[in-house]
Amino acid sequence: MHDARGFSLLEVLVALAILAAAVWSIAQVSLYTARSSEIARRLTLGAELAADKLNQLRGLAWSIDESGLPIGDLETDLTVYPERPSGGAGLQSSPPDALDRNTPGYCDYLDAQGRSLGGGVAAPGGASFVRRWSVTPLAVSPTNALLLQVRLLSPDASRRGVSDAVTVTLTTVRSRLAP
Repeated sequence: MHDARGFSLLEVLVALAILAAAVWSIAQVSLYTARSSEIARRLTLGAELAADKLNQLRGLAWSIDESGLPIGDLETDLTVYPERPSGGAGLQSSPPDALDRNTPGYCDYLDAQGRSLGGGVAAPGGASFVRRWSVTPLAVSPTNALLLQVRLLSPDASRRGVSDAVTVTLTTVRSRLAP
């Protein structure tokens, strides 16, 4: 006669438990990877959007003309896209807390794809990011040098414990150059 031994019920249950633990672990790693990938995507987009605003600020007129007089754009509206040549703050000094609160003339809102939704104090529906900026004259040369800062954050970034909140801050110095 042949030996007709098979697997016992206990062996099958142990094998199923090991298989279930392996599948559960793989599912958890997959979820963690997908969440990390989404956070990385939002941080990358946030850095690009902050850099865009910083480049807009750097592109405004801030120089010295041929007669030696300072030139500065103090009225371009950067809270809308495309920017308007008047009706805004341009490179005027911002309030000291412009990076910490939504300040008219120094913030705008963007949707999840980075499209402008305009400025104002309250975020409009569909806003995925708020972008704030400040313009501060440098103490060493207040008439010729500016500290430009841009902070981009997701609307939920102010809540504690939010793991996918995005905050990016970029800073540069702009000085007047003679032609």
